Amino acid sequence: MQFRLSIQIWQVSPDVESGDGYTMVPGKEALGLSGEFAFVYSYPLVNEVRFRRDIEPGMSAFDLMLLGAEDYRRMYREEEEVTGAPGRVPGMYNRAPTEGPYGIYGHDLRDLGFEMIEVDVENRTVSFSVGS
Repeated sequence: MQFRLSIQIWQVSPDVESGDGYTMVPGKEALGLSGEFAFVYSYPLVNEVRFRRDIEPGMSAFDLMLLGAEDYRRMYREEEEVTGAPGRVPGMYNRAPTEGPYGIYGHDLRDLGFEMIEVDVENRTVSFSVGS
């Protein structure tokens, strides 16, 4: 039997390091999950990226979001270390695409917002719906 847990969020930026100042953040109740999960990211990336993360039994949806935010900050930092500052798409405000390890395109980190967290317990994945 497959179990999926979807947690609705309303536009919390991966720039966030705490929930202060946001009116709607994921719950801080323990989810009862534990073990290694693959955190899966696809937007705004050319290729899907997976980072292995250990989830502890007391972790909440809010904790998962903070781990996701940490991963996004890591991807943007590592991308710019390899490619330099991306600049803008000519005539637009959009972030120019880069050809680094993640292939980030179209959006700066501060443009993004978490909208939903999906946990697939059977496949041991955590994925995020991210909007801009």
